[in-house]
Amino acid sequence: MFKRTFRVFVCAGFALGLAACSSTVGTPSDHGNGAADTSIAADSKASPDGSGADSLAPDTIAKDVASQDVASQDVTTAPVSIIGTWSSNFGGYEEITDKSWNDMVMTKFDGMTRIAITQNPASDKYNPSKFNKIVFTAPKDGSFYYCYVDYGKDTAALAEASTLTADDSAPDTKGCGGFSWTKLTKADPIAIAGTWKNNFGGNDVISSRSWASMGSTMAMSLFDNAKRWAITQNPADDQYNPSKFNRIVWTAPSGGNFYYCMVDYGLDSVALAQATTKTADDSAPDKSGCGGFSWTKLTKADPIAIAGTWKNNFGGSDVISSRSWASMGSTMAMSLFDNAKRWAITQNPADDQYNPSKFNRIVWTAPSGGNFYYCMVDYGLDSVALAQATTKTADDSAPDKSGCGGFSWTKLSP
Repeated sequence: MFKRTFRVFVCAGFALGLAACSSTVGTPSDHGNGAADTSIAADSKASPDGSGADSLAPDTIAKDVASQDVASQDVTTAPVSIIGTWSSNFGGYEEITDKSWNDMVMTKFDGMTRIAITQNPASDKYNPSKFNKIVFTAPKDGSFYYCYVDYGKDTAALAEASTLTADDSAPDTKGCGGFSWTKLTKADPIAIAGTWKNNFGGNDVISSRSWASMGSTMAMSLFDNAKRWAITQNPADDQYNPSKFNRIVWTAPSGGNFYYCMVDYGLDSVALAQATTKTADDSAPDKSGCGGFSWTKLTKADPIAIAGTWKNNFGGSDVISSRSWASMGSTMAMSLFDNAKRWAITQNPADDQYNPSKFNRIVWTAPSGGNFYYCMVDYGLDSVALAQATTKTADDSAPDKSGCGGFSWTKLSP
C-alpha cells in the first residue's frame, strides 16, 4: 500500500504526469502501473497487458474514451486472451476490449510479442492524448501481469520504438521501474452494467469500473453480484465527502427495472464499507426502506444516440457517451439526455475556469451522411432542473453559418 501511495506521490510531486500514475490507492487503476526498468532487457518475455472496456451495455469504452485523434487502429492480433473484466491487485477493476484499455484507445496490439500501444484521453490530467507502451505476461490460471515501460510519447510510433524494458522474473515484487507489476485476475463484470433512467429525472450509467449518477462519477472499488452490493469511491472533488467510500445494495432486476440504496457513505476505506452493519429494507422500495426514504428505481434505457469519437470543425475532437461529453480538453458529466428530442444536460467539471460545476443544455441535429451539428443553447445554470426548463433555443436552418447564439453550430464528423 505504501509503495503504491509513494508512486502516486512521486508522480504528482515531480509532475511526471504518467497515465500509469493516475490511479490512487483503493480505486481502479485507470491507466496502469509503473515506469520502465531500463536496466533489464525483456524482449518477448516482457509482455503487455491491456485493460479497458467500459461495460456500459451498448456504450462500450471504445466509444467512451476521451478525445483521441487516432487515424486508425493497428490491432495486429486481437487480444482475445485478455479481453474482459479483471480485478486489480491495487484495488478496483480494469476492462479490456480489442479497441480500448480502460479509458485509453488501443492503437496497436501485438499478441505475439505481447506489446500494446495505447493513447490517453484528451482529458487526462498529466499527459492528454499522449501514447504509452505496455508489456504484459502470458495469462496463466486466470491471471496475468502488465507494466507501463514508457509513457507520455507524442506519437504511437515513438511509443512503439521505445527501447525501455521490464523484467518479469518476479513481477509480484519488482521489475517495473523499480516497482512490482500490476496483476490482473479474471472477474465477472458487474451484473447491472448499462445505461438506466432513474426516478429522479436523471440517468445512471454503471460499469465494472464506475457508477455515474446525476453528474457525479464514483469509482467502482469492489462488488458482489451474488449478494448484490458494491463499494464505490467518491471523486476527489466531491463537495461533501471527497475520496470517501460508500456501500450500495440493489434488488434483483425484474422486468427491466431494479432498485438501489446507498446504505452507508463517507467511510474512510473499502474495508470499513465492507464491514458496515447498516442495511436497507426492500419490502416497499417505492416508498421507504432506504434511510427513511424510498430507494432509487432504475429502468433500462437506450444509450445516447450520438455516442462515439468525432472530429469537430475547430480542429479538435468530441467524445460522447451516456456518461460524459469531452470536448477541447474538458470533460463534462452527462446528467440527462433525450434521444427523441435531441438534447442533453451536462455538468462542467469542478475545476472549470468559468462555470465550475454548473449545468448546460446542448441540442443537436439529426445525423445526416455521418455528420451532425450541436449547439450549447444555455450554460452556467445552477441545476439540472433549470437547464431542463430554459426557453433558449437555436436555429438549425444554416448551422454552418449561424443560429447558435450568433455563431455557427459545431459540426461533428466521424
